[in-house]
Amino acid sequence: MIALIEDQKKAKEYRKQGKSINEISLLLNKPKSSISYWVRDVNLTIDQKENLRLNNPIWTNAHRKKSALSNSLTWRERREEFQEQGRLMIKDRDPDFIAGIMLYWAEGSKNKNVLDFSNTDINMMKIFVKFLFKFFDVKQEDLIIKINCHLNNGLTLDQIENYWLRELSLSKAKLYKTFIEQKRKTSGKRKNIHEHGMCSIRINKTEIVQKIFGAIQEYAEFKNINWINNGGVAQSGEHLVVNQEGAGS
Repeated sequence: MIALIEDQKKAKEYRKQGKSINEISLLLNKPKSSISYWVRDVNLTIDQKENLRLNNPIWTNAHRKKSALSNSLTWRERREEFQEQGRLMIKDRDPDFIAGIMLYWAEGSKNKNVLDFSNTDINMMKIFVKFLFKFFDVKQEDLIIKINCHLNNGLTLDQIENYWLRELSLSKAKLYKTFIEQKRKTSGKRKNIHEHGMCSIRINKTEIVQKIFGAIQEYAEFKNINWINNGGVAQSGEHLVVNQEGAGS
């Protein structure tokens, strides 16, 4: 009986400290129903009630889902805004701008938050890099450069990397580790191996890729909701990307 009275006193003290019924139940190793009855006359402060509400898993999960939905709608609105800006950019009918968006439509990734353009043709890459610097105020530090190549073609890795960097006037500081394709066992000599491999230019900025998408749709007179909706093609996580990755990450 004495032990029970002591437990009731402790329960009330814990409750006055703002602890939840669950916490007190664990501390005293008593049923939650008993704890709830013992502390029924303890009045909590407004701050204590708010802390208990914020730490309640049920409320936290519901709030997280509500916040995620709200953020999702906000991000979609931002993408729509960027696309509208891109639609305006095509109005000037600049041939360099049209060439750039057509190249991206044909060869670029359709990730709604990240620009990613890859090709083996150096002239095509030159046109696209020129397009980025001319119309989107892109800086060298914005770029992520990746090369994919074979080494069984008489060229060294340095020669291949320097070829792309030199021809595109890009900084080696933004070059990620080159992916080297392993030589495959075939019955004959492959004829489709490109001497300098393939170069990829990536920019983790939602604004740029969405402006390009908007311009493409305005120019070609169609609408692709997959380029703007949540759950669009090849998405990389539901968030606006505004900064580039760190090299080597």
